Amino acid sequence: MRAWTRKTHRRNHICRLAAALICLLLALPCAALASAAGSIEIHYSSEGRAIVGASFSLYRVAEIDAQGTFVPVGAFADCPVELKAGTAEEWRALAETLSGYALNAVADAQGITDGQGVLRFDNLSRGLYLLVGAELNDGTHRYLAEPALVIVEDAPLTLEPKSEVVEDEKINLRVIKVWKDKGYENKRPQEITVELYLGDQLVDTVQLGPVKALICHGHTLGADSYDMSPLVYAAQEVGAKIAMYGHTHRAVYEEMGGVQLLNPGTAGKGRKLTWALVTVFDNGGIICEIKDL
Repeated sequence: MRAWTRKTHRRNHICRLAAALICLLLALPCAALASAAGSIEIHYSSEGRAIVGASFSLYRVAEIDAQGTFVPVGAFADCPVELKAGTAEEWRALAETLSGYALNAVADAQGITDGQGVLRFDNLSRGLYLLVGAELNDGTHRYLAEPALVIVEDAPLTLEPKSEVVEDEKINLRVIKVWKDKGYENKRPQEITVELYLGDQLVDTVQLGPVKALICHGHTLGADSYDMSPLVYAAQEVGAKIAMYGHTHRAVYEEMGGVQLLNPGTAGKGRKLTWALVTVFDNGGIICEIKDL
């Protein structure tokens, strides 16, 4: 009776050890899959030019179970969407939908593209991730990155986000320099540098100071033709804002290539008599008026 009891106890002990070992072996693949470290390297560019300083956020949307099914996690656990592989267009639409839910979620990782437009996320657990880029404005263009879904395994991935590029409309600003230095006018600087910022980003630098003018007869620079580009180029070469010429005796005031072209006309006989008034402001602005005699 004792021998039978001892053998039975030993068999039960062995069975329990075997069951525990089987459970451990079954659990090992899942644990290994969950802890697998992957990486995503982003290369962000437009027309071959790196987009620098773009901010991206990475969200782990779902884990992947042993059957390869996506199981939503975290802030995405209650999203009323079905996570499954589909066409590229369906995948893109799903990423767009999930990016809305990401507004109320905390990103698992964030970063900014470097001087080569590259950003890398390392030590990522296996799962389905959502990449969301913030709008970037460099002063001339706005870059709108499309949200993207990517499956992370244990192998490194390279991703080139698509983006919509919008050219910003240029805004003309008139800057007036006002002096409050009565009695000290002779101590005014020859010029002032004005820096224009969009938010905290420097987009342009303007020099306010003396105005340079080009004055010529004009006959050698196309004044007697419809092509005024030689006169414009001559003014641009010397940094002149205004080119004043004659030769044709016809009053003209127009702007080409950032240069104001002025012909005051004629004060002689047989034609409409005109003259020109040029007003130069302290800020470098110029106003030209053609007046009758």
